[in-house]
Amino acid sequence: MEARERELKLELDAAAARDLRERRLKRVGAEAGGRQALSATYFDTKKRALQKRGLSLRLRTEDGRRIQTLKGPNEGGGLFDRLEWSIEVSGDVPDLSGLAATPLQDLVSDERLQRRLRPVFTTEVERTTWRVRSETAEIELALDEGTLRAGDDTQTLAELELELKTGSPADLFKLARALGPAGAFRIGVRTKAERGYALAAGAAPVAVKAEPLTLPPSMAAADAFRAIVGRCVRHFRLNEPLVIEARSAEALHQARVALRRLRSALSLFKDIIADDEIDKIKAGLRRIWRRLGEARDLDVVLADLEAERRTAEAGRAELIERLGRDRDAAYDRVVATLGEGRFRRLMLDLVAWSESGSWREDPQRQAAREEPLETFAAEVLARRRRKIRKRGRDLAKLDVAAQHRIRIEAKKLRYATEFFASLAATKKARERHRAFLKSLEDLQEHLGRANDLATGERVASRLPEEAFAGLAAAPEPARARDTALAAASAAFHDFARAKRFWRTV
Repeated sequence: MEARERELKLELDAAAARDLRERRLKRVGAEAGGRQALSATYFDTKKRALQKRGLSLRLRTEDGRRIQTLKGPNEGGGLFDRLEWSIEVSGDVPDLSGLAATPLQDLVSDERLQRRLRPVFTTEVERTTWRVRSETAEIELALDEGTLRAGDDTQTLAELELELKTGSPADLFKLARALGPAGAFRIGVRTKAERGYALAAGAAPVAVKAEPLTLPPSMAAADAFRAIVGRCVRHFRLNEPLVIEARSAEALHQARVALRRLRSALSLFKDIIADDEIDKIKAGLRRIWRRLGEARDLDVVLADLEAERRTAEAGRAELIERLGRDRDAAYDRVVATLGEGRFRRLMLDLVAWSESGSWREDPQRQAAREEPLETFAAEVLARRRRKIRKRGRDLAKLDVAAQHRIRIEAKKLRYATEFFASLAATKKARERHRAFLKSLEDLQEHLGRANDLATGERVASRLPEEAFAGLAAAPEPARARDTALAAASAAFHDFARAKRFWRTV
């Protein structure tokens, strides 16, 4: 049976789960639905044929029955929005005969697929359910607490799922806010299947780069914005645990990239998303951006000091030690900020606003919201391309502030180029897209290197003169910056000559 699942996932700890049961659910008038133990096994081939398509296939025991469920790729942004197909089966292995009208239809015809399927991981959870009904919505709540297991490896699991049965996404977020104080939950961005596959892979957690995003050219501009926000929040949240638990410099960098992409999206779509909430959203994002930036600046300077040998070792050791203490303190502040209730609530409010903010109802912007992405994106890309080409003339002769502004504009256009990659529908357009994106990446990289060198000088200027050990007076930083600017100028000329990959309007 086919169904569409629309749900909000919230991650919580034991204290929040206890408070939820004892107090919060009563306040929202939740009707108890029961408690049951659920055991599920997820199947795939050795080469992960299903995972590569964004699919998951499981067999779950429910009240003595065996339910097989295939879930499709997530089509939502901050919300999980996907199709699923469930049937009852009799055995302990999947029965693919009932999946002919699903995304597995081309694989079902391959008789070998059934034989190649094998268990990958299992889940053992205790699920407690409730129902919340209002005049506008009906929502099912499911609190899952238990473990994931892949071989000898296990991982604890605690999440609250709010599934929309009737109503609008706004009802989900209204209930989520009512269920706990600020900071009780973190918005969830991974399915159980994603967690299980990661556990089965056995690899240590690593920083995650931005994932590709497919947006149909006919999609409404407002829906494209919602999808982009959801993907940026996911990018940030996937790196957040490594920042907190491992103080990972690369994870912090990727978290900043996620925020930078998000802030770029706010700029790219500014003509359709302005409302009374946006200034609060922007202020919250600026605050965490600056907090992460303090730590990132010190990461950059320390990396340069440890990679280059241009001072006496004694002086270098003293400087690295001093900056290391500053970095530790900066990361302490980052971790404290990420743990604050107002930051966790910001992430929830951000997704809620992208899904159901008042900007989506403004009659004066209705035509702009409903404009096909192909038309909207072509206008945005062309306008920002002209802006950089005009400002970037004589790039190496501009002052540091002007070069930094061009770098920021290049980042915004680069992210727009990545967001709107689906506009490159033909082979020729895809080739142009690659060349256009490469020129922007090079321009951003070389201007970024020049900015990092300027950052190093700025950080060093705040240190006591004896700790600096003559580093600022050395000629190498100036020469290195000249080299970076020369490379940036060459990249700018490549960009200026790069052809459009989008259709003109």
